[in-house]
Amino acid sequence: MATSVNGFIAKPNHDTPWTDAEFDSYSGKVKEVGNLIVGKTTFDLMHNENAFVNLNEPFVVVLTSSKEKPPRENTIYVENFEQAIKTLENNGFSVALVGGGGQADTAALNSDLLEELYIDIEPVVFGRGIPLFTSSDKDLKLKLLETKKIGEFGMQLHYGVIKMD
Repeated sequence: MATSVNGFIAKPNHDTPWTDAEFDSYSGKVKEVGNLIVGKTTFDLMHNENAFVNLNEPFVVVLTSSKEKPPRENTIYVENFEQAIKTLENNGFSVALVGGGGQADTAALNSDLLEELYIDIEPVVFGRGIPLFTSSDKDLKLKLLETKKIGEFGMQLHYGVIKMD
């Protein structure tokens, strides 16, 4: 998940002015895992930009209440995060990658199924925007597993989730 220094994943108009290095980091992870869980707005933006071609056409699960047929193959619409995980398991995946937006990220947070977080911090500050996580009563404790420089100025933080009783 890419974010500005102040925690926004996009500007209010959904613009994501990330660097090529950031996209390479994101696409590398998607290609490695072979799937993506996203919200409907993120899906529509990526589909309209033909972004899935550059991601090697991953299997995509979209969190949405929409009953329409997905506009691309290898895409399934589900209503909640638990259904998304079950769909991936039923299609042979043992690892799931949540790729945004904020509501999908929060659904993953609230599910108690998160094991790791990769947060790519781009060296920008947005005055306003869409937060990495929408408001939630869920707290997570994290342990830093790894840091990695992305491009000239970006940073990836890899966290493990500490399970709380």
